[in-house]
Amino acid sequence: MELGQTVEAIPERKDIPSELKWKIEDIYASDQLCEVDMSEVRLKLPEAVSYAGQLGMGARKLLECLRLRDEIDYLVVKTYTYSRMRKDEDNANPAYQSMHDRAASLAVEATSATAFFKPEILAIPRETLQRFMAEEPKLELYRVFLDNITRMREHTLSASEERIMAMAGEIGHAVPAIFTMLNNADLKYPSIVDESGNTVEVTKGRYIGFMESRDRRVRQDAFDALYSSYRALINTIAAT
Repeated sequence: MELGQTVEAIPERKDIPSELKWKIEDIYASDQLCEVDMSEVRLKLPEAVSYAGQLGMGARKLLECLRLRDEIDYLVVKTYTYSRMRKDEDNANPAYQSMHDRAASLAVEATSATAFFKPEILAIPRETLQRFMAEEPKLELYRVFLDNITRMREHTLSASEERIMAMAGEIGHAVPAIFTMLNNADLKYPSIVDESGNTVEVTKGRYIGFMESRDRRVRQDAFDALYSSYRALINTIAAT
């Protein structure tokens, strides 16, 4: 590369070779399938709530609830992961911003709907829980899971308190979501002249390389360039 040649800005994702991209289609072949599973979770949540107050009624009832919880958790994690990775492809894409926000809200709804679960498990006498395990061999799959719940007895709130904590999840999600949009979509980075005289756009990905430069001027310019972008949004960042 000749001295003084300008380096192109970071390419857009559409210009990146497909072999260098995530293959998110392995999670869902289409956005519509993700939407179907989110709808499925919404249908399962009332069923989960219907088990409240029944976990100590018998081994079979406990097993049914555990299995339903597994189904809900699997779909929540799958839809959240897909929507998050789609959003991460381009944080400025409003369609995937919306999908991810809905998936995150659904995760909070699911946590809130099953908030009764741990307190009810803890309300079952240890001897009764052991009897359930003996009566229903399929509960053996959940032995470690149940042991971990009982181990955290001193740190578990009541069902109503756990539900309040779960409902606060969406509030907790808001602040990092706002910063993510600022950090990955709205920030505009200036360019600096590197050691070879090339004009290069500073990005978070290139920043470490610049900071390892032997040229102090390059390190200083890179630092000033990157953080000037944050400084320009200092009031917005402080407000979040």
